[in-house]
Amino acid sequence: RFHDVSDFGLGDDGGSNNNLVRLSSSECSAGRLGYFNNKAAVCSQSISSGVSYRNGREHQKSQALTVFSMSKVGQYVYVIRWNFHDDGRITPTIEATGALQRLGTSAQRSHGWLVNASGQIGLAHMHNFYWRLDFDLDGTSNNDVVKEINFDSQQGRRYKRVSSFSREAARSVSPQNMRTWLVQDGSSINRKGHPISYEIRLEEAGQREVGPAFEAFTHNDIYITRARGCELFASHNAQVNTCNANNLSEFVNGESIVNEDIVAWVGVSFYHMPR
Repeated sequence: RFHDVSDFGLGDDGGSNNNLVRLSSSECSAGRLGYFNNKAAVCSQSISSGVSYRNGREHQKSQALTVFSMSKVGQYVYVIRWNFHDDGRITPTIEATGALQRLGTSAQRSHGWLVNASGQIGLAHMHNFYWRLDFDLDGTSNNDVVKEINFDSQQGRRYKRVSSFSREAARSVSPQNMRTWLVQDGSSINRKGHPISYEIRLEEAGQREVGPAFEAFTHNDIYITRARGCELFASHNAQVNTCNANNLSEFVNGESIVNEDIVAWVGVSFYHMPR
């Protein structure tokens, strides 16, 4: 496994670590380029995201603010994109492109795809992506609450079950329970009298990688931890930071998260079949 974020970095420190791609104006059409270390590296655009609603002849289009950058690590290019929708949703995405870094022979055809006339096989593989989300809702860091929502079945009917976390936790998707998670402010409410919150919904497409025992960080889809300055990377953390915890599975060690700054680590698996 290549640990691109921790071992190589996606950013630009102005020195030898120079992985942010310089964007052209054509890549940021009708948008605004932002600069980092004198490099045009971030694009912000307002885009149409479909129909917000329609009722008879009355209708409204939906918009989103999309903010993206690109990072080149080896031959791979990652496009890191955040979409901020006008209905309050936030959808972060990563697009993987560039050139393949590993090719096989015809003997490995069952593990990939024939990609050129020389008989080389583009080997299928998995990526694990993790987002470190520190919400601090309403600008306060020590009163957020994390809850898990499950829909259980009993006698042919569905009912909603909500439970709160008081300690650090590692959890996974559950399609049969339609499981999601809620990050909620402990005191602030909206105009309808509900606590302000974000619901974390993970796609359950069946392309979920659970690695071997020595890659325990891949064994869950979401980790709830107490914010620590030394816990910054999902894997190979100890190689970068002078601390003992090396990956997400070691961050979760039973600490209380009540009245603490909480971080939600949200992971997805990406199956890459070269064609």
